[in-house]
Amino acid sequence: MIGMLLEIDYTTDVRVRKQAESLAEAGVDVVVITPWIKGKKRKEVINGVRIHRFGKDYTFKRRGFQDILTALFFINQKFLREVKKCIKEYGIEHLHVHDLPLAKTALKLKSQISGKVILDSHENYPELLEGWFLTKKKWYINLKNKLLFTPKRWTRYEGKVMRKVDKLIVVIDEMRDKFIKKYDLNPENVIVISNYENTGFAKLSEQQIEDKEFTFKEDMSHMVYVGGIGVMRGLETVVHSVASLKVNGKNVRFLIIGNDTTQYAQVLKGLVRKLDLEKEVLFLGFKPFEIVNYYMQKATVNIIPHVKNGHTDYTIPHKLFQIFLSKSALLVSSCKPLKRIVEECNGGWVYTASDSEDLVKKYTEIERDPEEVQRRNQNAFDCAMNKYNWENEAQRLIQFYKGLNG
Repeated sequence: MIGMLLEIDYTTDVRVRKQAESLAEAGVDVVVITPWIKGKKRKEVINGVRIHRFGKDYTFKRRGFQDILTALFFINQKFLREVKKCIKEYGIEHLHVHDLPLAKTALKLKSQISGKVILDSHENYPELLEGWFLTKKKWYINLKNKLLFTPKRWTRYEGKVMRKVDKLIVVIDEMRDKFIKKYDLNPENVIVISNYENTGFAKLSEQQIEDKEFTFKEDMSHMVYVGGIGVMRGLETVVHSVASLKVNGKNVRFLIIGNDTTQYAQVLKGLVRKLDLEKEVLFLGFKPFEIVNYYMQKATVNIIPHVKNGHTDYTIPHKLFQIFLSKSALLVSSCKPLKRIVEECNGGWVYTASDSEDLVKKYTEIERDPEEVQRRNQNAFDCAMNKYNWENEAQRLIQFYKGLNG
């Protein structure tokens, strides 16, 4: 039995769901231990995976307070008590902890299990914290961050727990190489389970639903971004590129699909107003999954414009492979994994990260050569179907766990 520790809602975490459900399908017992959210069942089984929810309603405020308590000593006492009970209740052998904040909590329980403690590092957490400091917040949040959430403090913690866990799972080769070198880890104890998509997404992407709230105009080209709206997403670079395209007489729209109520989204909207681009840059808000497919396939080009830094150079987004499988044109920034995979597959275009002029150059290439676009779209699709897909990764994860029990 594997006990997975997860601090957010299981139903919304794509990576955790794919792992847990693939293991369950292979006959491996999995229980996900996660805080209870109002409206959710305390216990249920989803696609063969047991879900165990505990505690009071895990509201945004309650989680913020818990983050402070956890950061004081890097121990989540509520998780510690609950997982201790679950080890006995479910007969848990291995603890699979999702992401850095809960790692020390899992290590505290090592003596109570017969198996291993596995840390699944979804992202470079200390580098991710740097992004928090780039966005202005209320004074008391800034004070909390300066005291408890500095990248330097969390880097020290990261090094300690990564040397103590039995196995480390990371999302991309670049991250694996970085951690091995940085913390002098045994390469045999670090494995890559990436954020690839199921090949079935190719069929699913065909089941798109037209969005009645927006019309793609035939006489315009469209850049489409789907995802979070934050300072490290590189959206300012795209906005500046749209301004350049407009000056040069290009009839282009930039569609941003994602939660546009964040503090940074308001900053981005301010930039759009300043550059007089309200007709060219449109914030469409959150869209259901089926409608997102519609935008992906109607786009002149889908863009992943991440800023290049210590976080984005060592992680990879699910949407890269979703775009591959939807046979849609793709333009990405030069973050290491994005650049490596897109160039290896010859499945899109790469521009120099944060360089709006190079973005304009590559976008113009895409616009004027539809035959090359079709060739690269097919290349990307073939690459995902044959190599970069979840079915392959799931087998590696299953073999990894069978090896632990062997």
